[in-house]
Amino acid sequence: MVTRTSTSAARQERIFIEQRLHSVQGNLEHAQLELSEFSSKNSTIDIKEQTRAMVDAGARVQGELLVEQSGLQSLRQIYGDGNVRVRETEARIASLQHDLNKMTGSSAPLVSERAGDSDSKSTSDEKGELYPPLRQLPRLAVPYADLYRRVRVQEAVFELLTQQYEIASIDEAKDTPAVKVIDPPGVPERKSFPPRLLLTVAFALVAFVGTSAVILMREHWSHMDALDPRKLLASEVGTVLRRRFKRVSERGRVSI
Repeated sequence: MVTRTSTSAARQERIFIEQRLHSVQGNLEHAQLELSEFSSKNSTIDIKEQTRAMVDAGARVQGELLVEQSGLQSLRQIYGDGNVRVRETEARIASLQHDLNKMTGSSAPLVSERAGDSDSKSTSDEKGELYPPLRQLPRLAVPYADLYRRVRVQEAVFELLTQQYEIASIDEAKDTPAVKVIDPPGVPERKSFPPRLLLTVAFALVAFVGTSAVILMREHWSHMDALDPRKLLASEVGTVLRRRFKRVSERGRVSI
C-alpha cells in the first residue's frame, strides 16, 4: 500500500520514463518495419558494401570484355569473320556486354517511383536480381540512409531510456519507506475469553432484573398514601432538586 500510494519524485520520474519508453519502443518497431520493407523491395542490405561489390564485379567483367575484344581483333585478322573461333569470341563478348549492362543498369527512375503506389514492385523485384543496378544505388542510398538513421536514432533513445528507467526504479526503491512487521498476526484456532453466549445470558438477566425492579417500585409508589411522610419527603426533595437543576441550566444559558 505504501508503494502504491507513494508520490515521491523518483516514482513520478519512473512513471514518466516508463510511458516514454513504451512510446519510443513503438516508434522503433515502426522504423525497423519501414527499413525492412524498403530493403526487401529494393534488395538493399548494405548500400556501401553492395556498391563496393558491384564496382569490383563490374570492373572485373569490363576487364574481361576488353581482353576478349582485343583477342577478337586478332582472330579476325588471322581467320576472318566466318571462322568458328571468331563467332565463339563474339558470342562471349556479347554475353559479357549483357552482364555489364545488367550490372550497370539504367539511370531512369524506379518503377515504384514512377507509379507512386506502395503495391508496385521495384526493378530488382521484377527482374529477380540479387542486387540493384549500379546506377540505381545512389538513388536508393538517400531513402535508405534516412530510414537507417531513423532506426539508429530510435535505438539510441531506447537504450538511453532503458538505462534511465533502471536508475529511476532503483531510486524509487530507495525512497520507499521500509515497513517492518514485528509480530505478524495469526488467525486464532479457537475462541478466547469471554464467551459470547455467557455474556448474552448475563446481560439479558441483568436487564430483566432491573426492569422488574423499576416496575415494582413504580407500582409501590402509586399505591402509597398521599399523606405518607416518606412520600411527602421524596416529593419535597424531588421538587427542590428540579428547581436547582433549572437554576443551574438558566445560569449556563446566560453565561453562554
